[in-house]
Amino acid sequence: MSKKSALIIMARPPLLGKVKTRLAAGVGEENALIIYEKLLAHTLSNAVTESADTFVFWSENTNFQLPPSFKQDIQKGNDLGERMSHAFETIFQQGYNRVVMIGTDCPDLTASVLENSFGLLEKAEVVIGPAFDGGYYLIGMAALHHSLLENMPWSTGQLMECSIIAARKAGLSFITLATLNDVDELTDLPESYAELIKINK
Repeated sequence: MSKKSALIIMARPPLLGKVKTRLAAGVGEENALIIYEKLLAHTLSNAVTESADTFVFWSENTNFQLPPSFKQDIQKGNDLGERMSHAFETIFQQGYNRVVMIGTDCPDLTASVLENSFGLLEKAEVVIGPAFDGGYYLIGMAALHHSLLENMPWSTGQLMECSIIAARKAGLSFITLATLNDVDELTDLPESYAELIKINK
């Protein structure tokens, strides 16, 4: 019998020139790929959990080797909101009733953060993990609410604020998690990542 909790990871295959494009503008494509590979490995290692099934939705087809327990699919949609909605809908249709979605940009993400988010979906309809840049690193729902994923200012500092406004407008109960770092640009890099590519912040 399937578990009721599912984790969705929205990811890109680690390919040169196709990952962390904003970061690449500051450090070059090869360094951006090194950083992305580290972020992806960190995300996948923390996503192994006994309390939820894990699904990776790739931006394109890939032969990347995932842990054997992980399932995978391909993102569909014209923008990020549509791709997120499609992934959520796909998983909810499989009978899950606590679904958490993350990306691969959060070096501070831990397994305990993920476990906590599933627990909080017992108490609230929506869980959101805010990022320091004004976006979010995690969003979880107990049912699909399209209004949280439509007409949002993706990749801007207003995303978190607009998401909370949308949740309130829809009358949804929500809980916010601790604010964590999201890596998009050179100034976001933790010291250990900067040292990896010999760049001092």
